[in-house]
Amino acid sequence: MNFKSGLLVAAAVIVMANGQVVPGVCDTVICINGFCSVNALNQAVCQCEPGYKPSGTPQICVDIDECVEYDTLCNNQAGCCNFLGTYACLPCSAFTNKQARIPNSLLRRISDRK
Repeated sequence: MNFKSGLLVAAAVIVMANGQVVPGVCDTVICINGFCSVNALNQAVCQCEPGYKPSGTPQICVDIDECVEYDTLCNNQAGCCNFLGTYACLPCSAFTNKQARIPNSLLRRISDRK
């Protein structure tokens, strides 16, 4: 995988039964907040990274606001603050700048849910 201009560009190659290598289906596909994979029909498909969902526009994934879509993630006393690709069970007022460094121990991904 290559990173170009902050976007993830995935490369895949297909190897035929005779050993011939076919140019990658994903070579020219850019998936924003996701990665390219090849489906059973040899078509490039963008898959969203954890914490992101399809936007409705091909090749673009947008942040999931876990605090809105999964309103029971955090207890009412802690509060919930959404960040790009993740969330924290703390009131947003605790963060004066959402871009500030947040300890990984406070961040959770939707895949952490049980």
